[in-house]
Amino acid sequence: MGGIKLKIHPLFYLFLIVELAVGNAFVFVVYAITAVIHEVGHSFSASKRGYYLNKIVLTPFGALVSGSSEFDLKDQVSIALAGPILNLLIGAVVMSLWWIIPETYAYTDVIVIANFSMAIVNLMPCYPLDGGRVLSAMLSKKFGEEKAHKITKTLGVMLSLVFFIVFIITLKSAPNLSAFMMGTF
Repeated sequence: MGGIKLKIHPLFYLFLIVELAVGNAFVFVVYAITAVIHEVGHSFSASKRGYYLNKIVLTPFGALVSGSSEFDLKDQVSIALAGPILNLLIGAVVMSLWWIIPETYAYTDVIVIANFSMAIVNLMPCYPLDGGRVLSAMLSKKFGEEKAHKITKTLGVMLSLVFFIVFIITLKSAPNLSAFMMGTF
């Protein structure tokens, strides 16, 4: 697989300081580690197929892996699914500890939630998330790459609008900032 270089975006440090100030640094760090592991899953899958994804950039909103940019459509699906599958496996393994050693729940619940939520969010069918990449690759076989990208991006804009509507609806009671962030992303 070669060496993977990790770069940290300057805004990541700012968000970490904010999370430290509000007492949420542990959760922030768990999610950051989960995002890096997710991207390592993509990198490992790519290397098994002869591609190289060897640079991970950690941002306040997740992580990005880069390297080889053009993949065969079949490989693109496998590489895109590798990250969420790894998150699901980690979440399931850690959750299985709860039955073996119930006391671990108090220390590992954040790990399980981070991995399952990372997988679910990344499987949404909007580009550039993994689900959008899978959908685009699958649609490319039928409609061609250009039309597939347009369909996937249109679906992403529609989902963004849904998240903004959810955010606006929640303004009356408890604003859902996650919906706002997803809509913005």
